[in-house]
Amino acid sequence: MGLSRNAKLSKGVKLPVSNNLRKAYWKVGRVTEHAANVRKDWQHKLTTSIVRENQTIAMESLYVRGMTASAKGSADKPGSNVKAKSGLNRSVLNAGFGEIARQLEYKAVWAGRTVVKIDRWYPSSKRCSSCGYVLKSLSLSTRQWVCPDCGQSHDRDLNASINILMAGKAILAGADGLRIHE
Repeated sequence: MGLSRNAKLSKGVKLPVSNNLRKAYWKVGRVTEHAANVRKDWQHKLTTSIVRENQTIAMESLYVRGMTASAKGSADKPGSNVKAKSGLNRSVLNAGFGEIARQLEYKAVWAGRTVVKIDRWYPSSKRCSSCGYVLKSLSLSTRQWVCPDCGQSHDRDLNASINILMAGKAILAGADGLRIHE
């Protein structure tokens, strides 16, 4: 078009898109679509097997938007561990928690199963599944902990899953305080 590199374009002028750029966009789109299809396939297979194998499914209602909030902070107060937080955000969003919960709910209705949602503020990771003691704080990096009351050693995720199952059974038995009120 006879433009120099530093020339400013007037408003409304569009540069032509080359065929190579179109092909590059198309290739990136194919790879992205393939990754999305693999994720959808995995989600459907996982949720189908969960519904087939279980009569009652207890799950925590997670606040994904809050879990994936930016750690950048502001210009006055910059955030810490921004790179680690962005990696966690990508992992949470790639897992598709919301889609998995949606699929579990409709597939459970089809199969005649029961889905129970536990309130997100329930201390499932901090509560000892043996004696019920609740820790005051538990950092996200702490993967193993020992109950100061009974001395039981806990894996964070396994302990949380046991507590969520017990809370789900309590809700089915009539404990309305743990139920999500929507």
